[in-house]
Formats: sequence, C-alpha cells, structure tokens
Amino acid sequence: MTAPLPPRAASLLGEAEARLAAGDAAGGLDCCRRAARIDPRHAALQGEAGAVLLRRQMPGDALPYLSKAAAFDPRNPDRQANLAVARAMAGQVAEAMAACDRALALRPDHLPAGLTRARLLVGQGNGYAADQAYRRVLRHHAGNAALAAEWQDMLIRLVTTAQPAMADHPAYMAAARAVLAATPARAAIWARCAATAMIAGRPADAVRDAGRALRIDPGLIETRMVRSAGLLALGNAAGALADMAVVASLAPADWTTYLNRGAIRDRTGDTAGALNELRHAVALAPDRLPAWSNLLAVAIKAETDAAELAARAFHRAAGRLFGDRAPAVIAGRGDRLRVGYVSPDLRHHSCAWFIEPLVERHDPRRVETFAYAEVPAPDAVTSRLQRHFAHWQRTDGLDDEALARRIADDRIDVLVDLAGHFHGNRLAVFARRPAPVQASWLGYNATTGLDAMDWKLVDDWLAPAGQPLDWFAEGLWRLPRLSHCWRPSADAPVPRRGDGPLTLGSFNNLAKLSGVTLAAWAEILRRLPGARLLLKADQAADRVVQARLRARFAAHGVAEERIAFMPYAPSQAEHLALYAEIDVALDPFPYNGTTTTCEALWMGVPVVALAGQRLVARVGASLLGATGLDELVAADVDGYVARAVAVAGDRERRAGWRHGLRALIAGSPLRDETGFARAMEQAYAGMVDRRDSSAVDETRPGRSSATGSVTRPGGYHEQ
Repeated sequence: MTAPLPPRAASLLGEAEARLAAGDAAGGLDCCRRAARIDPRHAALQGEAGAVLLRRQMPGDALPYLSKAAAFDPRNPDRQANLAVARAMAGQVAEAMAACDRALALRPDHLPAGLTRARLLVGQGNGYAADQAYRRVLRHHAGNAALAAEWQDMLIRLVTTAQPAMADHPAYMAAARAVLAATPARAAIWARCAATAMIAGRPADAVRDAGRALRIDPGLIETRMVRSAGLLALGNAAGALADMAVVASLAPADWTTYLNRGAIRDRTGDTAGALNELRHAVALAPDRLPAWSNLLAVAIKAETDAAELAARAFHRAAGRLFGDRAPAVIAGRGDRLRVGYVSPDLRHHSCAWFIEPLVERHDPRRVETFAYAEVPAPDAVTSRLQRHFAHWQRTDGLDDEALARRIADDRIDVLVDLAGHFHGNRLAVFARRPAPVQASWLGYNATTGLDAMDWKLVDDWLAPAGQPLDWFAEGLWRLPRLSHCWRPSADAPVPRRGDGPLTLGSFNNLAKLSGVTLAAWAEILRRLPGARLLLKADQAADRVVQARLRARFAAHGVAEERIAFMPYAPSQAEHLALYAEIDVALDPFPYNGTTTTCEALWMGVPVVALAGQRLVARVGASLLGATGLDELVAADVDGYVARAVAVAGDRERRAGWRHGLRALIAGSPLRDETGFARAMEQAYAGMVDRRDSSAVDETRPGRSSATGSVTRPGGYHEQ
C-alpha cells in the first residue's frame, strides 16, 4: 500500500502546480525540490514531484524524481510507466522502451505503458511492430474507442507515407489494408497508398490502390500516372498508354505527361514515337533538365542523326540554363588525389559490376575516394560498395546547389559522372562546376552536352584516333587499355549447353532493337532455317512488345514461332544459367550491349558485333577487340550477318568457345582489376596536370584529346 504524502510536501506540490500553471517555471521547480527534500526516499513523494513536472511538459526536470520513484518502488508498474513516458518525451527511446517492458512484465494490461510502447514503435517507423503492440493493448482494452481510433489512424498514416521501410512487412501491410478497406471511401488515402507502393517497388499494389482511388475520383492526374507506371512495370504497356492518354486529355500542357508517354513508347521499342513525345516535352519545358535527359537517353538508340541533333540542341540550351561557371580551384593535394564518383547505380545494377572492381582496387596512397550516391533505396550491394569508399554521401534529397556545395567543401580534385543522361543523373550539379576537373565514364557512351564536363574516358577501340565519331562537348581522354573492367557474379554457374535447337539470342533491353538490327537478324534467321531467336528482357512478358516484335520479324519473312521470349530471371545465377539456351549472342546496333556482352562471353557464348561510327555503336568492338576476339567484329551489316551465320554453323568452334571463353576472359584486360585501377588513377592525375592545357583536338575543335600514355591504335598497351 502506498504511503500517504507528508502534509507539508503535499502543500508544496500543490503550490508547484499553481506556479507552473501561472507560468512561473522557476518557482514551480523550487517548490518541487523543497517538497522532494522532505523525504528523499519516499517513492510516492518523488513520483508525484516528477508527475507535476511531467504534466507541464518538463521531462528533463521530471526524470530525476521519476527515476528515484521507480528505483525505490521497483514492483510498481505505474512508476515504470511514468518513467517511460518521461524518457520518451526526453528522446531517450531505448531507455523508454526498457521501462515500458518492465511495467508490462509487472502488469500486462497496463494501458499507459502499452500505449507508450506502441507510440515509440510508430516513431521509429516500425509499422509491423507498432501494429502488434496496439493489438496487444486492444486485447486488454477492447472497448476503448479512442484507443481503437488511434490504432486505425496509425495504420493509415504509416501505410500512406512515402517511406518504404515503414510498410515492408507483408503481415503489417495486410492489416493496414484491412483497416483501410473498412474506412469510408477516401480517394486521397488510396492515392497515397499507390504512390508509396510504387516507391517501395510493389507495382501490383500500386496498380490496385490507384484503381481504388480512381474509381472514387477519376480526375486524379498524378494517381493515373502512378498506375500507368505500375502497369508498365507489370508488362502492360497498352494499359499504361491508355492511362497516359487520359492524362494528356486532362493536362495537355503538362510536360511530364509527354515525358511519361515517351518512356512507355521507348520501353516498347517505338523509338520514333518516343522521340516525338519527348521533343514535345522539351518544347513545353525547355528549362527542365529531365525533359532533355530523357530525350537524349532515347535518341542514342536511333539509327538517324537524332542523337547528335539533340545533343547539340541541349548544349545550346545548357548555356542558357546554367551559364558559364568558373571551375573550382585545385586543392593542394599532396600525395593523394581526391576523386568523387556521382552515381545512381551504387546498388544492385549492371553498372555496379564495373564500378566495384575499380573502387575496391584503388590505391589509397594515390587516391582518396568519395561516393555521392543517388540511391533512395539502398540494398546489399550498396552496403558492400560503401565499404570500398573512404567517404560516402547519400545525395537523394539534396538539391543541386546543396550537393555542389558539399562537393566543393570536400575539395574534390576530379569528379566523375557515372550516369550521363540516364535516370537519376545529377548533371545539373556538374554544370555548377564544383570540381576543377570533371569527367564522364561508364554507362552513357555519348556526350553529356555540357561544357562543364571536361573529359570523356574512352579507349582506342571505342574511339580510334583519326576516325570521325559523333559530336562531343567533352574532350576524349584515351586510356592506354580497355576502358571497362567487369567483375562477374561470384555465383555464376559453369558454362554449359542445354538440349535444344540451334538458338541465336540477345539478353539486351528490347528497346535497343533498331530497324537495322531486326533486318540483319531476320536475314541471319533466313540463312539458318533451323534456328530460332531467343529474346530475354524485362519487357519480354509484355504482350504489346511481343506482338510488335513478331510483326516486325514477320514483315521480313520470319515466322512468329521462331521468335521466343523470356522475362528476367529472379536471381543473377538463374539469369546467367539461361545462357545455356543460346549458341550465339547477337549484339544490337547502333546501341550496343555492355553487361550482356560480358555475361555472354563469361558463360562461353560468342558475341557477334558491328563496329559503328558512334561511340555507343563501338562498345562491342571495344570489349571484343581488347579480349582478342576481333574475328567476331564486323565493319558493316553484310559482314555482321556473314559472321553470325559462320559462327552458328561451326559447331566445333562453338563447343571450344563454350569451354574456353571464360579462361580467355579471365586473363584479359576486361578482368585486370588492378591494372585498370592504376590506369584510371594515372588518367586522373594527367587530367589534373593538364587542366590548363590549350592543346587543340584534331577531331574536336576547341577541346583537347589526351592519353595517359602512348597507345598502339587497335591494340592493347600494357601499363
């Protein structure tokens, strides 16, 4: 039984309440202190002194008294619960949780302790655990309407936030959606659910929830865009386009409408249609970098001069958008260069297989590495990559000016772009010139169109000296070796050939399949009447895409049953194992494959490529030439067809490649991680040394072309 308060102490606590209510914090505190000193070991007195202060939102002042009360009366759940509330209000989350657990262990139905614990879990963003905590309290207090309403509000609030981590547990999501289904129809809630699901990578949920919102309010433009994106991710391009047609009728002057329509048409392989949509987006929003970036990223797939025209137009626009910024001053670097890498692909992405060997093999005595990671949803690959960098900065949420300031504050000597105009790029940061030397490497094998980008890293196969190529705003820095280094998956299966007919194949994005590519592949199939063509890509499950491609092949006289489609495999190992199904890989053009070429060779499958007149059309020639497989590279379409037919018909040679290509690649520059890192470090140092060089590039008026060492055109020069 709790001992009564000493009369004098009770009087002082009453005076404290009155003073605090009148705004006299100092007087109230003094009364509490005087009351507590009357009997310093009286649990109820210490607890009541703390409670007086806690009721006035003064947890820091209340904690000493409440801590003593809990210590003097450890078997009293009320003491533990009050301490938990004070610690929670003071931001001491772990300690508050421990106090809640002690109170609930003493009395499982303790309402304040259970409710405080549930609210703490909500604050941590742990939706599933919070849901379970509320349910436990409700089992003991089933008739508490306010508690039930708070639980339902919590479910709605967490499931509709744009933070995937708060809604990643299936059981929690099921509970939350059950509550949502029972609430009055509110389109805004379902719209937020749809957006959250799309951000979290759950397109099926996004489509379902967007549909619920649109049934209530068909005029929700952004929700219709979300559903369109979800349908596209699920392989329903027709449905995605239908939604965007409604959006276009509702918002004909909204440039993002045409941006999204362009993305859908690009995904289905309609490059011309995509370019028309994206040109419309640029016309509506000429000052928006995403409109330009989407246009340029699609234009590099075109067979025409669309890419160069778009790049030159952007180059002119960039001057107006960003102005002419003076480069940052090179820091006194001492023995090490400070090198920053800007990328959205520091995650499970094909580019990561090229980035990781470089950053892991960098010599820390020569370079200090900085990652600027535009990665909203980090994964296991992100965690692994982060360990290889000396410094790591997440950039999602940082605006361009803030990120440019951060880079400048880091005193970066060389800033390297790893995205070009692809999704997630931060080219607007490069345009602000936060680093004295800026270079583009990997992924986007075309010009960024920015004068602020000093160099594009290439090799002699990508950009043979003296051979006209596409236009570049950057200078071309020629590495004295292959400009790619690739690390295969550790769980790649052993190369083998399965049973089945002669099969040609491509695991490239189907949007790369240009008209000239399809015509060449159709001719190859006509010359190999017993062969089939296997196309594997994430769009391969889309019936619109399948019908479009089969119709295009049929126009060239190839029966539709000879074309097979396969969607992406659930794991990297299963994806690589599917190379056992094909005998010869066909590289598309003018937009060549990169990762797919490396994978095919590693799995023992020869790749036939065409060396074009643009950088993006010479990646196959670069990878094959540097690995000693020049015989698989053709100079024109007729040669490409002839090589593919010859390789397909040479069963013995294909068997030798199936078992021998992996060893060949393992000993080639493509797998020389240390040599590649040293070459890149030498290039960075050379760029810094030559920053003020006025040498004129014979192929790029006004810009310089350089190399870190003497090269032998067409050959591999060992560092």
